Amino acid sequence: QLLQVINSVVYYQEEPFPDASIFMQYFVMEKARELGYSVMLSGQGGDETLLGYERYYPAYLLSLPLWQSLKGFFQSCKNSRLSPTELLAYCFYFTLWPLRRWRLKRKLGFLKPECFERTEWLKAIAKSYFSINTLQKTEVLHVQLPHLLRYEDKNSMAHSVETRLPFLDYRLVEASLCMDIKHKIRAGWTKYILRKSMVGILPNQIIWRKNKLGFDAPEKTWTDTIKYQMHAEIQNSKILSSLCCREIELKELDNKTLW
Repeated sequence: QLLQVINSVVYYQEEPFPDASIFMQYFVMEKARELGYSVMLSGQGGDETLLGYERYYPAYLLSLPLWQSLKGFFQSCKNSRLSPTELLAYCFYFTLWPLRRWRLKRKLGFLKPECFERTEWLKAIAKSYFSINTLQKTEVLHVQLPHLLRYEDKNSMAHSVETRLPFLDYRLVEASLCMDIKHKIRAGWTKYILRKSMVGILPNQIIWRKNKLGFDAPEKTWTDTIKYQMHAEIQNSKILSSLCCREIELKELDNKTLW
């Protein structure tokens, strides 16, 4: 099915996209249209405005006084799916841009050195993690939401489906961005005020769940099925040959990089 729709999805998106989750959204919109639904509600923006992603933990911990940040660290491990080691890795990875660049160089060693020279964006993002307000505004206006909304608009319009985004009502966005951080993350719980507002409305096992996942595609299953075809395309790519200093071997590509 992936191979059947890949040309259509690329056509509608009109530019490259970074992972296969775009297909999941495409299939949802396709099914909605098939069932006769022309308007859909979507939760886009809730994580960005109410600090729902685990990568916000470093900025949250840095916003606290030292003694509270130590307490917050262990609460965040308790009330999320991250182990202490994973959370510590998050803190270093998102705040130390040279570490992030080193990891990229190690992971993508087949690229020419000049590909890693333009790292201003890494520096700017790392800097934003030292101010939770700056980080949220960066994600809402520049880094995260613009491309997510574009993917959704292209996928929904491809099937003549309108999507409505209640979390991005401008009044709610303004209120969320102005809100004190303790209402967004408290005792390690992300999107705290939203969880509390749902008490008595949704079951507790949904409200206080810790294992929330993104809208991930089964990338490994898909790429394992067609990885040799994908590698052949990589080897024959004129664009990649101009960017690489050597031939790319299949074994050095994880699923994300292969995509």
